[in-house]
Amino acid sequence: DLKISLETHETFAKTPVQWQQIVWTNDKTLFPKTVQTLEDNGVQVKSIYEYQDELASFEMIENLIAQQKWGMASDALRYVLVNEFGEVYADLNFNFNRDTTDEAHKYNYFTQEYGGRYIDNFFFGASPNHPIIQKTVELVERNIVNPPEYIANIKDQTSSTITDMATADPTFIAYYLEANKDGNVDVVYPKNNTAR
Repeated sequence: DLKISLETHETFAKTPVQWQQIVWTNDKTLFPKTVQTLEDNGVQVKSIYEYQDELASFEMIENLIAQQKWGMASDALRYVLVNEFGEVYADLNFNFNRDTTDEAHKYNYFTQEYGGRYIDNFFFGASPNHPIIQKTVELVERNIVNPPEYIANIKDQTSSTITDMATADPTFIAYYLEANKDGNVDVVYPKNNTAR
């Protein structure tokens, strides 16, 4: 993941736009050598606690971290970060085959399909307070704080199924509920358009 992050930085450094690459963490002390390597190569590493007052659902995210529900915490965090700041989010192991400067200038929201007709949350970009991201944040918070029966009745609440249903799938649902409204231009690319 470190190697891929550095390659991503190189890809985006070649554009005339000055991109800032940020790796978000809840605790920089867990991987000090990696933090140093990233920062030495121009990648910022930021603690979520520096922005806790600005981020919606922060207490819920903190509770997920305390319960060691890493996937759910990571999913929820990526949505609130993009909602607050407007940015391109990609998992650390997402391999870009090109930068997304054109998409960031053309579209209010963009992502990539996964598995044919499914939209996942490993890569997406949006303007701040975009309706798709706002709906995603709303659905995730509902699914965690007051889950509907179909989530509450999953027998193994530690399984990847619960993470998929509660925090990953809302991206897919929110897109179909909120895309291209209020003058926004939103797009889903076929798989591999932006990744290698």
